[in-house]
Amino acid sequence: MKTNKEPKARLICGIGINDAEYPVWTYYMEEDTEGVWKRKSIKCPIYDKWYGMLHRCYSEAFRNRVPCYKSVTVCEEWLYFSKFRAWAIEQEWKDLDLDKDILSNGQKVYSPETCAFIPAMINRSFSQTPAKDLPMGVVHAGTKGKFTAAATRKYLGTFDTPGEAHKAWQQEKILASKRLIKEYCRMVCYRKDVHQALLNIVENIKSEMLAGEVTTGYNNQRRIIETTDGI
Repeated sequence: MKTNKEPKARLICGIGINDAEYPVWTYYMEEDTEGVWKRKSIKCPIYDKWYGMLHRCYSEAFRNRVPCYKSVTVCEEWLYFSKFRAWAIEQEWKDLDLDKDILSNGQKVYSPETCAFIPAMINRSFSQTPAKDLPMGVVHAGTKGKFTAAATRKYLGTFDTPGEAHKAWQQEKILASKRLIKEYCRMVCYRKDVHQALLNIVENIKSEMLAGEVTTGYNNQRRIIETTDGI
């Protein structure tokens, strides 16, 4: 005897639940320049960001390609698309990147408390990772025993030691970051908590440079001047 049962919802990346009350994909037919009609589609941009987050955390292929995501998770609330969307539409999100690092201090979890939508230029600037055997911003030079430094795509010179090259990187990173933060303060997507976190990151790099320490990552744990004072 047949029974009428609701079809089981397909999990997104094996864990996410698309509970949207509208189609997240829209399909239509479009004629190309040769007169051939082809099926096209449009994806909901917020759904695209939600799917990308799940893909980075739970796609085995992606985690094997980018090992730093192997320990990153999504909070239980955001496993539901509707919950993520409700958070996203309360702020500026269009043409921005979903970032989990600037506010999180290494918690490695996507959640309302640890995430923010930020411009791609900031996301790129504060997502750099060091080479396997060298400090941040330093690579082996073409000349044996020499090292070069670069920050924000700017060549900073060739040095005799990794430490000298890294210090040059720290100096340039501080200056470039200050310029970037000033630009961010004029943007529509400005958030005070992100601004404060960026100030803290710059202050940490400065403190490490003055102490002769290596910058191994971008954390914002040190509290400094309030953002109302600017940078």
